[in-house]
Order: sequence, then C-alpha cells, then structure tokens
Amino acid sequence: MVKAEDAPTPMGARVARWLVWGVMLAALALGGCVPRAGAPTPTVIASPAPSLTPIPPTATPTPLPPTATPDPAVPFAAPPLEPRGHASVMIPSAISYLDGLGDAPRYQIAASFDPATMTLRGKERVRVVNRAGVALDELYFRLYPNSGRLYGPAHLELTQVADDAGHALSWSAGADASVVRVALPVRWEAGDAQVLTLEWQATIPVEGDRPWTREQGYGIFRQAEGLIVLAEWFPLLAVYEDGGWRLDAVPEWGDPVYSEIAFYEVWFTAPEAYTIVATGGEVASAHVGGSVTHAFRSGPARDFFVALGTSLSTATARIGDVTVRSYAHPGHGASGAEALAAGRDAVTVYGNRFGPYPYRELDIVEAPLIGLLGMEYPGVVLVSDALYTPAEKWRLDITTAHEVAHQWWYGVVGNDILREPWLDEALATFSSGVYVQDIMGSEAFRSQYDQWVARYETGQRNGTVGAVTWPVGRFRTSWDYVTTVYYKGAIALQTLRTDIGDDAFFRALRRHYEQSRFKVARGQDLLALLEQEAGRDLDDFYRRWFFSE
Repeated sequence: MVKAEDAPTPMGARVARWLVWGVMLAALALGGCVPRAGAPTPTVIASPAPSLTPIPPTATPTPLPPTATPDPAVPFAAPPLEPRGHASVMIPSAISYLDGLGDAPRYQIAASFDPATMTLRGKERVRVVNRAGVALDELYFRLYPNSGRLYGPAHLELTQVADDAGHALSWSAGADASVVRVALPVRWEAGDAQVLTLEWQATIPVEGDRPWTREQGYGIFRQAEGLIVLAEWFPLLAVYEDGGWRLDAVPEWGDPVYSEIAFYEVWFTAPEAYTIVATGGEVASAHVGGSVTHAFRSGPARDFFVALGTSLSTATARIGDVTVRSYAHPGHGASGAEALAAGRDAVTVYGNRFGPYPYRELDIVEAPLIGLLGMEYPGVVLVSDALYTPAEKWRLDITTAHEVAHQWWYGVVGNDILREPWLDEALATFSSGVYVQDIMGSEAFRSQYDQWVARYETGQRNGTVGAVTWPVGRFRTSWDYVTTVYYKGAIALQTLRTDIGDDAFFRALRRHYEQSRFKVARGQDLLALLEQEAGRDLDDFYRRWFFSE
C-alpha cells in the first residue's frame, strides 16, 4: 500500500495539487540529510545494475488446459478443487509449487451483483483443515467491511451457516462487528478437515455528489466514479496461531487484513455490461439472460479481490507466460498505458532480482482511492486516479512499482502485517528504488533516495521516528508509521545493501523469496538470511537501524 503522503516528488517539482489530511507534500522535496549522531551515513550504491533479461514476449497466450469436467462455470458442481486444479492460472515453472499446499483452506464462492440495489448476495463453501495441533470446538470468520474505519459505511451480513450435510450451525458476534464465532457441534480433531457452507449478503455504499473524506475510509469497498471496488467482500477465515485465534481490531491506518494462503474458486454474476477484474484468472463464463457468470480460480492467494465497471479502457502486455493488464477510465488511456509500462517493467526487474512472478496474470486498476496512492491485493494492484494525468507520471510509475512489489512481499511471501508491517512495506518501498535504478538509471534512483532521507530527517527533527520493527498499533499517527516503516525501513535496507554488497544482499532476498514462498515469514527469518549471506555478525547494524528509535 502507498499512502497519499508516501510517494516521492520529482526533485524541483511543484507541490501536488491534492493534499491529504492536511499534510504538505512539499516536505518530500527537501534535499540532503544529516544522519543522527552515531548512525552510519546512508549512501547510494555505485555498483551497476545487472542487465535485464526479460523473456521475449510471445505472440499468443499459452493455451489453458482442457476445460475440466464438470463445467467450471457451474457453481458447486464438485467439491473444492485440489491445489493442482489451479494449475491453469500458474506459469508452467510454478505449477509444482502447488504440491505442498494440500492443507491450505479452499473456498468456493458464488456471488450475484445487483446494480439496482447495490447489493451482493453470496454463498460460500469452505474446506479447512485443523492445523492448530489441538482439538477445537469453534471457528472464526472475519467480516471486515463491518469494521467501518478503513472500509467506510459498508455492511456484510451473515444469514446462515451449515455443515457439509446441511445441518444449521449456531454463530455469534465476536469482539466487534467484524468477528463471527461459529460453534462446532462435534469436537474438531487436529488434522481433520471441516467443510462449512455460509450464506451472506453485502450492501455497497455509493458515493454521491459530495466526495467522501478520509474519515469515510480508504474507498476500498464502495461505488464511485463508475468503478465498484470490493475488498474483503465475503466472510474470510481468521488465522489460528500460537494457541489462539487472531481477532485483531482493524487499525486506523495501514493494511487491515492478516490472512494465510488459501485457494479460491469464485463464480461472480453481474450484468453483461460490466467488466470484472479479479484475483487469479477467468477460466470459464456462462451467459444467462442479460447477465454473465464469470468463473475464476486464484491459485494460492491470501485473499480474493474484485472490482467491476461498465466503462474501462484496457491495455495489455505480455512478459513470457505472464499477462499484465491495465484498466483505466476511457479518458485516461495514455496514463493507463504508462501504468502498464511501469507494471511490465516492475515484473521484469523483480523477476530478475528476487525470483519469478508465479501467476499468469497481473492487473493494474485505476481506482478512486481516498488518502491512498495505491493498494495491493493478490494479483491486482489499485492505483489512485489522482495520478492518471501527465503531470503525475513520476508518482504513477513509483506507486505502480511499489504495489507490484507487494506481489512478491505480501502476496507470495506473507507476513504479519499488523505486528511486522515493515516486512512488506519497507521491502516494497526499497524494491521501488530497485525498479527506478534498473529502469531509469542511477541519477533517478539518487533523487528518489534523497527524498526517502528527507522524509526521514524531517521525522527525526520532529521526534516522530520509531523503530522499523514496531507493530502498527505502536505508532501515534499515520505520519509516524509511514516515516518509520516505509522510509527509515527502505533506507536501512539500502544502507545494508551498500555495506554487504549486491551479491550477498540479493542472494539473501532470493533465498527469502524461495524459502518463505506461500508462508508467513518473520522478520528474524530475513535478518538471519542477510547475516548468513554477509558472512559476519550484523547485530550492531540491526540494533541501530531496525530495533532502535
């Protein structure tokens, strides 16, 4: 995610016309810095970037496997697919990754959108294995839109829960409206699978003539400016770890959802005039009257995102087996093409630096976000419509690169976004710098890096810089959070890169990407890998840059 006060300004550029929360973006244009006493001077590396070796584009898409039986466009016609059933949405070299994920949750969701009432009605079947190591008598689901805060005045109502035989189960509200506890009538033993069916309906808020403010959320669950954005639009399993269920309250800033890898089969029905953008890939469709049911499979994903609109300009690029699509308002075709180019280049850079993007599709969507420049979801990145003008080309490129980096750091390599947000946000900010260096050159990177430092130094002078490794809830304001986690974190990583050298640094990141693929990584895992590749003790560096204020 990129908050609206996050994206760097080109050196010497005028202050952006739009301001968020009254924070002046001019602070980002300050140059130079004076590091605090005793801290190593952050430096820009001079080593040349490796040559980029993108796979040559192919003329036509690689054909999908033959249509499965039964018809994949028919909801619930078969039990939830085994992981290998999602092979069609993975690049060929990543299909083998599915074999170790047999115990991951599997969702089947059928939803119907009614534009007249702005409602969704849905049914989902969830297969989940008890991986707690102990017997359980309950399950928890999260209804995130009910939390308000980042979601605005949305509402998601659970209407029925049943076991696989159709027997009704009781449920009750948890600590807040976003938490639902489902009581299990039979002891759920460790290692056993449980299949539940849930029915629900959701109300989608509509922005009227008066634009929403940040107090009404991030704009991630609403209809505005011809686009319907649906984040966490269905009941999502809570995470069980360390002897209990993670039922954290949604924070006032940052990313709201901590979730694990799962597999999704989704049937989304909407009037045929709507274009549907979603996680994963569309594998079938069926026309009924004036509506179309679009069938999607996700591959291993931490969530399933949907956006839809009746008037979207589309541009497409291919990088080997990966298709990158850009969706923009019809009048913003040039900026949509710019976002596509940035996304294509970011996939190439990160593939070379960190490891390949494992899915066949990545979508970039122009969205009417509030207080954000970008937001990441599995296989989909949202970029604020405020950036889709020629004057904002720099921010459009950097924001797109940041959000695409989250497909590596959050999507494939997961982390606890509430307790260790630096593990994806600092890495995504740093990765956007790698993108700038490899695509735009060292001078452009130096300009971007100077702006990270300017923001960090402003925070130091104001006493608002904390420890990079703090959880979200420890920061007093969004400004403090962003300054520390995004900017100080990116500077720390860049400084370490300079210290230990590119070879050791990127070997560690490639190992991190490989070893933590589809898992929830911990900060200590990455720090240990960096130390191993450096071949020396880095404790003093870590204390100074990651664990100290």
